[in-house]
Amino acid sequence: MSDHSQNAKNAHKEEEDRIVAKEMLPFFLYASIPVLLIVFMALKWGPSY
Repeated sequence: MSDHSQNAKNAHKEEEDRIVAKEMLPFFLYASIPVLLIVFMALKWGPSY
């Protein structure tokens, strides 16, 4: 009996994690854009001299 309720709890937690991930995705995209730009600029212009 306790195993079943534990499985249900885990499934519910996975659902919550998926919702949180969906909400966080735009923030991760916005945060990654300047990082990618900096890395690109560093690789393009940094070590050439």
